[in-house]
Amino acid sequence: MRRILVVEDNPEMRSFLLSLLPEFGLVGYECCDGMEAVESYERIHPDMVLMDLELPRLDGLAATRRICSHDPTAWVVIVTNFADERVRQAAQAAGARDFIDKENLGKLWAMLGQQQVLGELQGHASGEFPSVQVPENC
Repeated sequence: MRRILVVEDNPEMRSFLLSLLPEFGLVGYECCDGMEAVESYERIHPDMVLMDLELPRLDGLAATRRICSHDPTAWVVIVTNFADERVRQAAQAAGARDFIDKENLGKLWAMLGQQQVLGELQGHASGEFPSVQVPENC
């Protein structure tokens, strides 16, 4: 099973994100601060990290930078309310693979569906994985 680490300090949002995962056959792990995220990543080695930006102890950008510097293959996705271009660029510079506005979780839904498909295809020799297109109205 594919493992997803959810790093979110808001308990309601963290619970919501975790509640989406079983529908896609994904296993969720949770953290509520950036330091814990770095430590958990080393221990769990998840397939994806859903990272908020405003976190206690270590912010999401710093946590992303640490995770990606230790594991350049890490798949960190920033999930935040701060969707301006400067923040997106900073997230990309920190090593994040994608950026999702909490106001547009349709993209996250599609991404989680892709993780399910990738998990089902794991072990197939083709090495080709489907891409997920997000409808404009999500």
